[in-house]
Amino acid sequence: MFINYSNHPIRTWNEKQRLAAAEYGKAVDMPFPQISASAGEADIDRLAASEFEKIMRLAPDCVLCQGEMSFCYNLINRLKSAGVTVVAACSERACTEKTLSDGSTIKQSVFNFVKFRKYL
Repeated sequence: MFINYSNHPIRTWNEKQRLAAAEYGKAVDMPFPQISASAGEADIDRLAASEFEKIMRLAPDCVLCQGEMSFCYNLINRLKSAGVTVVAACSERACTEKTLSDGSTIKQSVFNFVKFRKYL
């Protein structure tokens, strides 16, 4: 099983990313928690411990873990210590900028999935 633990549901992925996830087994979404910027280190540690238990009950082969950095760092270390493969999605970004007649600028970024990269 491949768990998508991010704010980007599988239904929004392109075919290349879905196929790459399927190499690890059935891909399922698991909601990434809302994490307050005012949360302290102890709060992050408790949340990571709780989410780790939820994830481990599903016995994943691989987890895509992307979101709030200090939480992800804590959770990724727990998952790796338990022998779970953890990956990040690697994408190429294509940006375009357009200046409007009123002088304002619109910047658009398109992210094109390339691969999953394992956390070592």
